[in-house]
Amino acid sequence: MLQWTEDSVETLRGCFECTDWNMFHNLELNEATETITDYINFCVNNVVPKKVILHYPNNKPHITKEVKTCINNKKLAFRNNDRAGAAAAQKELNQLMRRAREKHRVSLEEGIRSMNNKKLWDCMKKMTNMNSNRKLIVTTNDQDCANELNDYFLRFDMDSSLKVSEGFNIDSILTCNPSDQLEITHQQVQSIFNKVCTKKSIGPDGLPVYLLKKCSSELATAWCPIFKQSLDSHTVTALWKSP
Repeated sequence: MLQWTEDSVETLRGCFECTDWNMFHNLELNEATETITDYINFCVNNVVPKKVILHYPNNKPHITKEVKTCINNKKLAFRNNDRAGAAAAQKELNQLMRRAREKHRVSLEEGIRSMNNKKLWDCMKKMTNMNSNRKLIVTTNDQDCANELNDYFLRFDMDSSLKVSEGFNIDSILTCNPSDQLEITHQQVQSIFNKVCTKKSIGPDGLPVYLLKKCSSELATAWCPIFKQSLDSHTVTALWKSP
């Protein structure tokens, strides 16, 4: 787990400001994307300190640090053949467990009654022990399949007298004039990076979301030409499509 500090963020900003990003922009799109991503991750791994957190799957959500300490005291007394100490630790453990369960129950009930959807969903996952792993969506990357999806989702927007086959076709997107190409500015990319939610998980490129927000100006210089090249070539880099 990365431990972000103000010193580490300032160090990364200075590192990115001194970087000559133009030497990456002369490469092919996929190669440039992978090279920039690897370079940024290399800087993060060498600057930002890390902390290892052990999580055991048999831990219950109501088990607190005090309860774990009491359990360890009970085990220590049992190994030392201290029956009186083990009995006292067991009595204290029962009291702590009752208070921990009650506190956990109140927390779940407050989360369910609150109007916060995120907190409500977190409570439901705790109660059902839901696994957060998502199944991968497999596609065939078939153009006909894309056209069928477009026809399906646009069926309510089209005139009823038109046939579904006469609706929107993906070929109209892939063929455009050079004069119609979109322009992406440094300020636009920086604004998007500033608006990212730091609670979101990292993408397939492995770049921390917190880094994009805190170093938005420096990283916008690196990614703005890549976004332009991706739009001009109508291509999404393979790294961004990786599962």
